[in-house]
Amino acid sequence: MKHTASTRHGSLILSGIDEIAHQYKVPHELASSVKSDFADHILLAESDSEAQYKTENGKIALLFLQWIQAIDDDDSAKADKLESEIDQSVSEHSFPYSETKNWYKRSTKHGYPRKASYTAARTNYRASNEAPWDNVDDFGIINETVPHDSEIGIIGDWGTGTEDAKFLLEEMLKRAPKMKAILHLGDIYQCGTPFECAQNFLDPINEVFKKLNVERIPIFTIPGNHEYFTGARGFFQLIDVLNNDIVGNWKQEASYFCLRSSDGKWQFLGVDTGLGCINHSREPGVEDSEVQWQKDRINELSKHGKTIFMTHHQFVSADEALNPTASGDLKYYNKRLLKQFGTYLEKIDLWIWGHDHWFIPYVKDLVIPPGQGQVLRRGQLLGGSARETGERGSGRISGYASAVQANAHGHPILPTASKIDPNNPNPLTNHTYGIIDLKHSAINYYEVGAWYDGSTPNKTAPSKPLLTVAL
Repeated sequence: MKHTASTRHGSLILSGIDEIAHQYKVPHELASSVKSDFADHILLAESDSEAQYKTENGKIALLFLQWIQAIDDDDSAKADKLESEIDQSVSEHSFPYSETKNWYKRSTKHGYPRKASYTAARTNYRASNEAPWDNVDDFGIINETVPHDSEIGIIGDWGTGTEDAKFLLEEMLKRAPKMKAILHLGDIYQCGTPFECAQNFLDPINEVFKKLNVERIPIFTIPGNHEYFTGARGFFQLIDVLNNDIVGNWKQEASYFCLRSSDGKWQFLGVDTGLGCINHSREPGVEDSEVQWQKDRINELSKHGKTIFMTHHQFVSADEALNPTASGDLKYYNKRLLKQFGTYLEKIDLWIWGHDHWFIPYVKDLVIPPGQGQVLRRGQLLGGSARETGERGSGRISGYASAVQANAHGHPILPTASKIDPNNPNPLTNHTYGIIDLKHSAINYYEVGAWYDGSTPNKTAPSKPLLTVAL
């Protein structure tokens, strides 16, 4: 498996293991084994509070989870007690867990908030109406433009640094040699620290371009929830250098952006929902100043161009309740984003998002909220570019099934699932990406093989698109 965790606490632990393994030059086999074992126990703890732990690493994982929770809860007495238990448990362990703990304790010195604090994260956020950016002309708008007849790649939840993530990027670049930019829908794992932004995002990108011996093109990214697990400080450091070695001024100034075509007929709007996720994990909204900035960009192009709107978090979901207090299909949309952008839906040609590690296309002209609201012209989940999931068939679509685009046989259009590991009975869903063809006003979605760490690589890449949508 890949080493994953679904909560901030679990992600912080795995991030600390990675950081310390790197700093102390821990043998790869030991670090990988520890991460895998920890990830298994963290996932178990997240799903079952009464879980029993049979291994020493399992006990330590639980202690770490409880310790970080105590710090978040400002329960210093409990935190001190748990820290003492951690020190006692790890004193003779071959992995430097004591330093993993100290990495987290030192995190404030590196600019990471020790609590899941919106206030702390907000200090890193760059708002167009606040100093020192309030007097910057065209703040957030990328200075350069892409050719009007070019192709643009889109990937989601790609920042894993894994070999199948690199494989997907290679296949995407081979399929579209005239691609002029790549847009990422967010999430650099585990917590978007500067080390992870390099190891899991920037370095793999540069490695693939070098391997293929092709010229590096601009990359733009928005933050997901994982980057904000450490206040997004690493994310902002990343975007300040991400495109520095490319001819021209391709700098991304903020956690949101506007990239346009040379003829002014296309724009790609990246939106920051990661900050809003700190206080509203299922239904994050966007900062008020950014809402107005995004609306201004949409208005500038609404009469003579097309807008591709990109968020990390879902606007609509057919497999996860975003609004759990509602009933029926009303559960499956983000009411905060609807309140902020609902009246602008008719001006958005495609709203594409990640976060959920899968691929789901939504029907054209979808009414949001169901049966009574505004019309979403096109919606697409594209969050499975590297983060693996087990098999997800149509049975996973637990609600709002009528919103999902189907094929000629009436079945949802979903990526292939393959059984690629004889030791793991569960098939693995293919990874996916999109290529927008500006010349022909369409987006093609493709799938490529995925694999678990240690399993036989599934290097398949079907030649035909999984789906083609006219824009």
